[in-house]
Amino acid sequence: MFEIGLQMFSFYDMERESLEKCIRTAAEIGYPKIELAGLFDLDAERIKEICDELGIRVCSTHSGMKYLTPDVFEQTVKNHKILNCSNLTIPHWKIGTAEEREGLIDTIKRIQPVLSENGIKLHYHNHSPEFMFEEGAYWFCDMLCERTDIDLQIDVYHVFAAGLDPVEVMKHYDGRISSVHIRDGLGYQLDARALGEGKCPVLKCVDYALEHNFEMIVENASWVPDAVSEAKKCLDYLKANYDK
Repeated sequence: MFEIGLQMFSFYDMERESLEKCIRTAAEIGYPKIELAGLFDLDAERIKEICDELGIRVCSTHSGMKYLTPDVFEQTVKNHKILNCSNLTIPHWKIGTAEEREGLIDTIKRIQPVLSENGIKLHYHNHSPEFMFEEGAYWFCDMLCERTDIDLQIDVYHVFAAGLDPVEVMKHYDGRISSVHIRDGLGYQLDARALGEGKCPVLKCVDYALEHNFEMIVENASWVPDAVSEAKKCLDYLKANYDK
């Protein structure tokens, strides 16, 4: 089957107790790569040691403002190089006001040249509000693409929860996407489900991502009956449909 990663946020409470346990659990389930959502109780060197031992890799990080301020950004770049990770993704930002949006633009313009010099690609990860502006569904992300060189990491379920077809959104941003989050749910922003148990056109999204060679990452967020079982259920669903 094709390679797909697991976002460590999928383990949530366990992630905060022991990131090492989360990484080992992801490998035991069968995920060959992970996306970090913070370092928590580990440093980059230890994470790399664990991944090398398990034969998995860090394909991306979700790095929020605490990792991007000028006083720590140099260490963030260093951590990515230690992890041999060439993708840094800014998770959903506060974008409700013009000032917040300009802050995001300024941050992108400050950090992207440094990341590029170090072989690291910068992405922005959407939630639903990015596609719910009065100016139009595509207005915000179009603005990002016009004013910066950032790539988009499309979260297909958040797009679906905003009332859009995630495949059409991926088509709209052809050339600006190299990574997608594969999620499912019932159509409300916080009403997540395991893959195959919601209404999002997950398989069509996976087909399009495969066709365009996007990095794919599972993120589960309903944690039913628990986070580990759901992460396994998601991978089993993909294997049942593609491991033939």
